[in-house]
Amino acid sequence: MPLSTPSKVSVCMPVYNGADYITDSIKSVLAQTYKNFNLIVCDNRSTDSTEEIVSKFKDPRLTYVRNIKNLGLVGNHNRCLELADGEYVHFLHHDDIMLPNNLAHKVSILDENPNVGLVHSDVLFMDEAGKQLDLSKFDAKRDYIEDGRKVFEKYILDMPVGARFFIGAVLARRKCYLKLGGFNQSLPNVNDSEMWLRMLLFYDVACVGKPLVKYRLHNMMTSTAINDTGGLNLSGLAEHHLASNIVIAQYKNKIPQWKNLKKRVNTGFSMRAFSRGVRLLKNCEFKESVSSFATAFKFCPSFFIKRDFWTFVSMLIQNHVKKISKGVVSN
Repeated sequence: MPLSTPSKVSVCMPVYNGADYITDSIKSVLAQTYKNFNLIVCDNRSTDSTEEIVSKFKDPRLTYVRNIKNLGLVGNHNRCLELADGEYVHFLHHDDIMLPNNLAHKVSILDENPNVGLVHSDVLFMDEAGKQLDLSKFDAKRDYIEDGRKVFEKYILDMPVGARFFIGAVLARRKCYLKLGGFNQSLPNVNDSEMWLRMLLFYDVACVGKPLVKYRLHNMMTSTAINDTGGLNLSGLAEHHLASNIVIAQYKNKIPQWKNLKKRVNTGFSMRAFSRGVRLLKNCEFKESVSSFATAFKFCPSFFIKRDFWTFVSMLIQNHVKKISKGVVSN
């Protein structure tokens, strides 16, 4: 299918083997109350029936592009940016859903606020079958327009916990992506957060404090690879840590007191890895707990020279030894 004529908004849908959910995702975009958009489905060499499903849609606003080779997740996102020709760009993954007024709300905010580079919103969570889940994760519970640099500090200090914005809830100016050079290929799971951090250093940010998209949780989603029951796993923590330090190193001149901020960021990651280790130790998962403590030390060695830290460790070990001696746990 040829690319459609330029529209105000380019909705980009990167997909790989999305047959299970892509029909609902496409329908949700085509049902937007805002009409001046094109939808680009960028297929990363799917081996299922994705192409057949997409071909059934005859809406002229939809363009299907199949990559010559599999570009990887980040590469496919950047391919979407190459194909997008709208003033604004909205990514929506093939398993997520736009609510009908999503584009209308966000376009109006960007139109009225030229200093705002991106606008995001709250999200609803749903399971594989589309049933709504009672979860709250992202920092998007109020309407606001704020200085991006102030939000940057909040965002980067929260990176040990996870993302503050969800990529499927962000509408950004295409010129922002072009200025910053696309998504970072070295960050397969957290390239979106690294992108938002960079944007926040150059542009203001807006938020719609009500859900405008639905985020589907299922076993095949990419983000499950970096999460465990206690939050980010060690791989996820390491990649979030790397992303944070990449941005700080690259944009020192844009970050007041960057050395102090870097110290706070690294300490936050160290504390997060340490608390994970404590949880695992309490569950008698000794090997994993040692890995967590080693990661915590790697993130911020100075965290481990504080007297309070060693006092806590001593108490923790003593309590654990007492439990073993009483037969509460096995050694």
